[in-house]
Amino acid sequence: MKILRDFVADSELIDLGFVGHPFTWWNRREGEHVVEARLDRVLSNAKWCLDFPRATSTHLDMVGVDYCPLLLDTEASLEKSNSRFVFDQRWVGKEGCEETIKEAWGKEVRGGS
Repeated sequence: MKILRDFVADSELIDLGFVGHPFTWWNRREGEHVVEARLDRVLSNAKWCLDFPRATSTHLDMVGVDYCPLLLDTEASLEKSNSRFVFDQRWVGKEGCEETIKEAWGKEVRGGS
């Protein structure tokens, strides 16, 4: 990791931060055996940041895999989205559904760098 950190510093790269879940990888285990990490990042230099001042990096949902894809939007809107939440009724009554929802809604999730 030191080699990578030195490369990023020597190249004067900037981590754009992210919106969404704080981790980009997990070991597909639950409970005390779960391991999560932010392995993936969007890096840029100062000139690129000036050229794309509204750029955002979003951690998308992990669906059927152990990593989340990143979405780089160079023309991100400063306005909030009016998308609405839709609950999939097929999950009602599934084992672990209620606990998963309670755990997810109880987590503090915010962007960071």
